[in-house]
Amino acid sequence: MQQPLRVLEFFSGIGGLHYGLERAESTATVLASFDVNEHANSCYQHNFGIKPSNKSIDTLTAKDIEKYDSNCWLLSPPCQPFTQGGKSLDHQDNRSLALLRIIEILQHIAIPPRFVFVENVPNFETSECRSRLVQTLDQCNYDVKEYLISPIQIGISNDRRRYYLAAKLRSSISTGKSNLSCLQTSHMITRLDSESSGIALPIPPAISTYLEQHCDIPEFLVPEQYILKRKTFRFDLVKPTDTRCSCFTKAYGSHHIIGSGSFLQTANLDATFASDDGKAIVASRPRFFTPREIARLHGFPIDGVLNGSIGMLHTFEFPDSVPRSQQYKLLGNSLSVDVVAHLLKLLFLDSDV
Repeated sequence: MQQPLRVLEFFSGIGGLHYGLERAESTATVLASFDVNEHANSCYQHNFGIKPSNKSIDTLTAKDIEKYDSNCWLLSPPCQPFTQGGKSLDHQDNRSLALLRIIEILQHIAIPPRFVFVENVPNFETSECRSRLVQTLDQCNYDVKEYLISPIQIGISNDRRRYYLAAKLRSSISTGKSNLSCLQTSHMITRLDSESSGIALPIPPAISTYLEQHCDIPEFLVPEQYILKRKTFRFDLVKPTDTRCSCFTKAYGSHHIIGSGSFLQTANLDATFASDDGKAIVASRPRFFTPREIARLHGFPIDGVLNGSIGMLHTFEFPDSVPRSQQYKLLGNSLSVDVVAHLLKLLFLDSDV
C-alpha cells in the first residue's frame, strides 16, 4: 500500500463494509460514513464510535466530499431498484438518486479516490445504473473488475450471491487504454480459486459452527399456524449438520416466511417427511436463526476481540435500543463481511486490480 487508506463509506448500514475493510487493511481510517437509517446509524455508532451522517447522499456536492481528502470510497447502495422481486425501476427509482449523485460527483471531484468498491444484488450488472457507473469510471481513468460471488465459494456456509465492483485508478504511466468494451459485455468474474487469490479456499463447515449454544428455542420457533395454513410448506429447512443455508432477507423473522431465508430443524433430525405433511414439519420444530447466528454467517465479528496488525479490531453487537425485528431487517440489508474482505485484499494487493 503506497499510502494509508483514507476512506469514505456510503450507505454504511450496520458497518459491513467497514468490518471488511478492517479485515483487508487494518491500517485504514474511515473518515466518515453516510446513511439515512437511524437504527443502522445507532448500531454503527455503538460499535465504531463514529456517528454516521444522516444527510441524504443525493444532496452532497463535490465540495462536500473534497474536504475529506479521501482516497477510497466504499458503497453499498439500495438494492430495491434492482431486485428480482421488485419493480426493477433501475435509474428511474428515487432510491437510485444517491448512487447517481455519487457517479456525478466522481466526474467533478478535483482529486478522485484511488479505489472505488461497490456491493449490490444480482441484476445490478444489467442495470442502467451499472452502465453509467462503469462508463464514468472508465472515463475517469479507472481499471475495473466485476464479480458475482457467494460466500459459500470462500468456505462460508451461507449462499448469498452478490454483485461486487472493484475499481482502481490507473497509474500516471498507464497507457490509458479504455476497458469499456469488455465491461459492456457484462464480463463478470464468477469464480475465485487459490490461484487467483493466493490462498486455499476452505470447505464450508457445518451450520452448527454458527449456532448459539444456549439459544432459547421456544422463543424462536416458527409459529405452528404459519406452517399448517399452507398445503405445501416449501420454505428452506436445514439441519445443524448441513453445510449450506440460503440468503436471509429483511423479511426474515416475520410472517413472510416463504423465500426469506433458511429455518433450522431442531427435532426429529433423522426423519424424512413429505413437503405437504404439515404435522410432521411442526414436529421437527423449525426455528428462526437468531440475529447473532445470522451475523456470524455474514462474517460480523461478534465473538470477542480480534487482533489486527496495529492493534484491536472492532467487534459487533446490536445496542439494546434496536429491537429484534429491526435487527433482522438490518441484517437482511447487510452484506458478507468475508467476501468484502476477500475482494478488498485482491483490490489493494493486485496491481492490475
